Amino acid sequence: MEDKQDLFDKLMQMKDSYEPDPELPEKVLQKINQRESTVAFREPAPKWFWVALACLFAATVIVYCSVYFTRPFSNIKIYSAESLEMNEIDAMQNFVSQTKLNFLYFDNDEHNSVALVRKTGEKAYILQEFQGAGQSGFEYVKFRIVLLQNAQFEFYDVFTSLNDTTELYGIDIQYTVLSRMNKNEVYAKFEYEKYSYFLEVRTNDSGTAVLERYVGQLMN
Repeated sequence: MEDKQDLFDKLMQMKDSYEPDPELPEKVLQKINQRESTVAFREPAPKWFWVALACLFAATVIVYCSVYFTRPFSNIKIYSAESLEMNEIDAMQNFVSQTKLNFLYFDNDEHNSVALVRKTGEKAYILQEFQGAGQSGFEYVKFRIVLLQNAQFEFYDVFTSLNDTTELYGIDIQYTVLSRMNKNEVYAKFEYEKYSYFLEVRTNDSGTAVLERYVGQLMN
C-alpha cells in the first residue's frame, strides 16, 4: 500500500514540475504543412523521360512482333511405336487401287505392311521389306513410304545424320553409308511430290550404286 502511495506522490511531482511548450501546436502544424507541400509540389518527370520510355516500349513491340510472326509454326505430331499397329498387306497393287493413293513403291509382295494410328485408324506409313539382288550378292531392303502429313515417327532417328547428298531422276536425296561387319549399310531419304520416303539397304555394294539401282526401280 505504501509503494502505491509513493508512486502516486512521484506522478504528482512530475505533473507539478512539467511546463508545457506553448509553441508545440504551431510546430506540429508547420511540420504537417511542409510535408504536404513537398508531396503536392514535387516536380514532374522531364519530357525526355517520357519520350525515352515510349521509344523503349515501341522497340519492344517491334522486336516481339518480328519474332512472333516470322517464327516457324510447327504442327508436327510425334508418334511412338506403341501408338501404331502394323497390318499386313497381301498384295501391294490391290492396296494401292483400293486406297486410291498415288505413291512410289516396289512391285514386290515379299513382306508389306501398313502402320495405322491406333486411336484414329489413319494410315501412317507403309513398310516394304524384301531381299534384293546386288552386284555382289543378295541385299536386305527396307523401304518406308510416309503417308501421314505433319507426323514424326521413331524410325526417323536413324536418318538424322545423313551427311551426303546426290540427285537421281531429278530427286534430291540425302544419304549416308556405314560399314559394319564387312557390310555396307545405306540410309537414304527423299521427298517426291507430297510423300516422304526412307530407304535402308544392307549390301556389299557401294552406296551410290545401291541408290541408283533402287531409286531407278521406283521411278521406272
